[in-house]
Amino acid sequence: MHFARRRSVGLWLDPFEGPRPVGPSHFRAGELEFSNPIRLYIVPEWGEQVDGMANVKDRGFAQPITASVIVLTVLVVATVLLPLTGGMRGGRVSALEYADQSALYGPAGGITSGPLSPSGIHPPIPVGSGPFAIAVDTGKHEIFVANQGSNNVTILSDRTDLRIASVSVGNSPEALACVPSQKEVFVANAGSANVSVISDVTNKVVATIAVGSNPDGLAFDSVKKELFVTNELANSVSVVSTLSDLVVATRTVGTNPDAVVYDKGVGAVYVANIGSNNLSVISDATLSIVTSIPVGSHPTAEAYDSSLHLVSVTNYDSGNVSVISDASNKVVHNIPVGLYPDGLAFDSSKKLMFASNLGSDNVSVISDLSNRATASVYVGAAVAGVAYDSGKKEILVADPGANRMSIINRFTPSRVATSPTGSDPYGVAYDPARHDVFVTNYASATVTIVSDSTGLPIATAPVGAAPRDDVYDPISHAVIVANSGSNNVSVISDTTNRVVMNVPVGTAPSGVVYDPATRTILVANDASSNLTVLSAATFHVLRSVVVGTAPYSMAFDSARKEIYVANYGSDNLTVLSARTYHSLASVPVGTTPYSVTYDPTAKELFVANYGSGNVTVISDLTNRPVWSLSVGPNPSGVVYDTSKKEIFVTVQGGNYLQIVSPVTKTILATVVVGSSPYGIGFDSSKKELFVADYGSGEISIVLDSTLI
Repeated sequence: MHFARRRSVGLWLDPFEGPRPVGPSHFRAGELEFSNPIRLYIVPEWGEQVDGMANVKDRGFAQPITASVIVLTVLVVATVLLPLTGGMRGGRVSALEYADQSALYGPAGGITSGPLSPSGIHPPIPVGSGPFAIAVDTGKHEIFVANQGSNNVTILSDRTDLRIASVSVGNSPEALACVPSQKEVFVANAGSANVSVISDVTNKVVATIAVGSNPDGLAFDSVKKELFVTNELANSVSVVSTLSDLVVATRTVGTNPDAVVYDKGVGAVYVANIGSNNLSVISDATLSIVTSIPVGSHPTAEAYDSSLHLVSVTNYDSGNVSVISDASNKVVHNIPVGLYPDGLAFDSSKKLMFASNLGSDNVSVISDLSNRATASVYVGAAVAGVAYDSGKKEILVADPGANRMSIINRFTPSRVATSPTGSDPYGVAYDPARHDVFVTNYASATVTIVSDSTGLPIATAPVGAAPRDDVYDPISHAVIVANSGSNNVSVISDTTNRVVMNVPVGTAPSGVVYDPATRTILVANDASSNLTVLSAATFHVLRSVVVGTAPYSMAFDSARKEIYVANYGSDNLTVLSARTYHSLASVPVGTTPYSVTYDPTAKELFVANYGSGNVTVISDLTNRPVWSLSVGPNPSGVVYDTSKKEIFVTVQGGNYLQIVSPVTKTILATVVVGSSPYGIGFDSSKKELFVADYGSGEISIVLDSTLI
């Protein structure tokens, strides 16, 4: 049975701690769900207090239920049914004009997911109880964190990451606005219906301004020196003069206004109304409502791009970000992100947005130029407010569940471009001498040559039937292609980009590798379960070597002079001597191993197991599995970056690339690519990856980890 989303009582369930009360803040509505296996989670939101109990509502639709009934039901079900999964979501998000170097965004909560780990994240910094929103004063190099649970603001130095001061404010602070020109920080206190004004010179409250009920969003108009405050339960916006600290106007907007952002380009304020699923646009000249813009379900956070004249808003229940043109006041893009996006920050220098997703415990990296999520960074449970520090090039994320703030000082690979290929691109080989990428096209029996400089195709070479893997020989300046449908390999000159010869091998050749020590080419023949060894100088067949069932790919250990063959038919790895080709060992791995790569530093092999959705790691000293990691449905290709000590795995069933740290044995980040990614190549000089997107007929060009 399934219950619709409702505002619920101030109780949340933690799978480790059990039921516990929380403070009277305005948490988002959640749901009770029974499924198989049985799970239960409730994400509470306080409604109006009636005789000591909460009046439980749908968003804007009254349907009273007594708190005692819900608490009793939850406790009974939690006691009887297992497993139990808990989560809480709270907070509000607001954003200031980016030109003021201010950004504040709020939310919270989380249902933990996946064996993931932070990537490029500074050790978390303890703050107050229930950190919710963050703002940055780049002029003073200070960070302000609103702590909803302890009713104060923590001030940190962004140079030392140490606490400077703690300032008591009103009840349940949920939004911040940093105004460096006035040396003041404004705090929206949802629980006490007022705004605290903090002097960033003395770090003391210098004024308190009464506004409407449940203020939880702030935006500063730098031209008129006015502060716009959303009053969620009053369905209004208070306009405050920051020169006099007085309310000069109040305007009625949509239902449950939450986030608000100022657009200096058109002189307008955009108010996100979570109850009516739209944005109210207010003219800052007349303070009148100009228009209303429909967006996704429950818009909660906003950001403004002044150069592209775009306003963006996260839609919590829709799992996406709507992008609005401020010229037409219409939605021009909807960008899928993580689960329950609730915070938004903007980097004007790189045209990137950062959306915190409380349901998936990560931050999505969005390109404002391509209008797509290019990467995600796992942060941890209960991600809440997110802000960008342009001075230090860092993303700041509030973690209310652990009372801390995380700092992301880099983001992991992002998809920066695509290039068309033939039908069903499969294998990828990189030619570092000519800076070209050779992509096999399984269905069109061709190889597309793509320039690494321009990212555009420069030639197409017809090869044998159903080409799969390919490899580059730097001595011969040739690319060797395994043609599984014609039982041969094609040799392409990288000077002419034409086939110079075709060499018969075994049945259904799939994998091909080059051994520089012996100047040989090894071809894995899927259907005949053997390897063909070719001379790289003459391309004569030297010998045939029996291995496991259906060999698919290979890797070399140049130090130990060993060859590793992934046999997807027998679910094992054959270890051969590169000198004698005698079998040294057979190592069991996961189901249907498709590809293998070698880490010379750790002396480990990484095998992508298509059928079992994991990567098996094998020690080349003992030839035994030492650990494994789930990466997603149908991992296909795998490659190792020796300089960064990271592994890249294409996940065909998920349409993404996983970045794995063999040091921490965790997934660092996920990069969305095209449909059914398979082969992968790496340009170590430019730190670029080339992914063959089998289902979408293109390659994705992925930029390896860079500073923000």
